[in-house]
Amino acid sequence: MSTITRFVGRRELLRELGISKTTILRWTAERGFPEPLPNSGQVPIYDRGDIDRWLRGERIAEGQP
Repeated sequence: MSTITRFVGRRELLRELGISKTTILRWTAERGFPEPLPNSGQVPIYDRGDIDRWLRGERIAEGQP
């Protein structure tokens, strides 16, 4: 059985999405990308469910399957 991690650190998220820190900050400011969890400390942590929902919404908006 596989374990799905609910949270993901910024470094891992950047690697998975193939983007830079600058891009994720710009997406957050300009495109409504989910903010890191409050009080996540020096290493920002994101809710994977929020990221997945955002990605699905972007694909739909761009007309991609």
